[in-house]
Amino acid sequence: MTLHKRQTYSRYLSTYLSLFIILVIFSFSLQSGDDSSLQSGWIVNLVFNLFTFLHLPTQGYPLALIIRKVAHFSEYFVLGLTLPQTTKELNFPSLKYLVFIIPLLDESIQFFTPGRVMSIFDMGIDSLGLIVGYHLASRIYKKT
Repeated sequence: MTLHKRQTYSRYLSTYLSLFIILVIFSFSLQSGDDSSLQSGWIVNLVFNLFTFLHLPTQGYPLALIIRKVAHFSEYFVLGLTLPQTTKELNFPSLKYLVFIIPLLDESIQFFTPGRVMSIFDMGIDSLGLIVGYHLASRIYKKT
């Protein structure tokens, strides 16, 4: 496979991955508040049990809140990893629009989902995850 074909394949793959990740993020936002709490609840229990096993303190830490915010950052971080190639493929001029548009759409979905709320704080965490992932991937792509 020639270098040009490999680069083209890589850009298409990253574009499809970006779209898939966005759909996954939006699907999480469509979950009711109860379903979302159940989903994060088992992770909270897992972390709590791990902390207990390692004899780490668990009192005074809002584990559920921390885990939910880390999840926000993580899903957008993964999306950010795919965006440098995607924005190049789509001739999208700048990341600055995506950093606000995707989290805004995500939180807007939650506004209309039963038991969920729209949070500007979450939009900030989402945007930060996206920016960090994007810049990390950009540096990696520049080195290769």
